[in-house]
Amino acid sequence: MINTLAVVGATGAVGKIILEQIASRNFPAKTIKLLASPRSAGKTIDCGGKKLVVEALTPEAFRGVEIAIGSTPDEVAAEFVPWAVEQGTVVVDLLVLVLVLVLVLVLVRVLVVSLLLL
Repeated sequence: MINTLAVVGATGAVGKIILEQIASRNFPAKTIKLLASPRSAGKTIDCGGKKLVVEALTPEAFRGVEIAIGSTPDEVAAEFVPWAVEQGTVVVDLLVLVLVLVLVLVLVRVLVVSLLLL
């Protein structure tokens, strides 16, 4: 079980989907920490029947966080990823993950077409 999971960009469209998936799959985390811009800090969001308060995305916010999942604009990720890594947090950026999967699918398609032409 994960002690602390952070959702970065929790108030955004993708963040809301991440929270829905965490709740629907009973994700094994003792604590879920919601991180977003300072203007969203203090908002309350429901996640699986629990009311969670959004915290500002700061370097200190990653203290004690084992895994951070998010999908943020590049400039936001460029700022927060080093903060998270300094605290020993594993960061999963869904935007990067999707781009890698698309690239793999394109490469597989090129390979299959090349084999068919042989």
